[in-house]
Amino acid sequence: MKVSRVVAAGVLAVGFGWVSFVMLLVEPGMGFTEPADFFDAEKVTAGYTSFVWSVSSVVYMLFLPALWVISRSSDDLHVRWSGMASGLLFMAVGAIDRVGVQLPGLLSTDDAVVSAVAATLPVRFALLKSAVVMLGVLAWGTTRVSLAGGAGSWMWRGLGWLVLLSSIGFLFVFIPVPVVFFVWGATLSLMSLRRSIMSCATATAGE
Repeated sequence: MKVSRVVAAGVLAVGFGWVSFVMLLVEPGMGFTEPADFFDAEKVTAGYTSFVWSVSSVVYMLFLPALWVISRSSDDLHVRWSGMASGLLFMAVGAIDRVGVQLPGLLSTDDAVVSAVAATLPVRFALLKSAVVMLGVLAWGTTRVSLAGGAGSWMWRGLGWLVLLSSIGFLFVFIPVPVVFFVWGATLSLMSLRRSIMSCATATAGE
């Protein structure tokens, strides 16, 4: 479970690193410069034809097994439930995006594709906002105890609060929460790896 937790946290770090890269460096060149652009069905339909959005849809679905591993490794009931909830919600977002990628091959006209995409946008963003809040709760929960044992450091705890407040804020304004999740995921992965190495070293020394 320790090794799987390291891998799961790494998947989250890489995944949110990719989402951050696309959001900050790629999407502005695709015409997505303000929140309203993500509700423009024609722009979103064009975005679904891009390689980066196709990869992002798979990334969202990979969050489910990663979050399941992290939530299962915790004794905190809130972490367990928020982890499973956020994983399922991200899976739903990824599934909607996969459908968006496939729509041009399923519908006969471009207008039909745009109309179908327009119908999914409010649902997609409702699911995404819910997923972000649930992940914020999970991230906050993982920072309540240090992975090295004992109470968490003030920086680790502070990161937890930052992630939680950012995720709640995303309900009301568009803020770059993927960047915050990337920092949390990378830190969790490194701390989990450090703990795993220390445990192996202790076990070896005991023998």
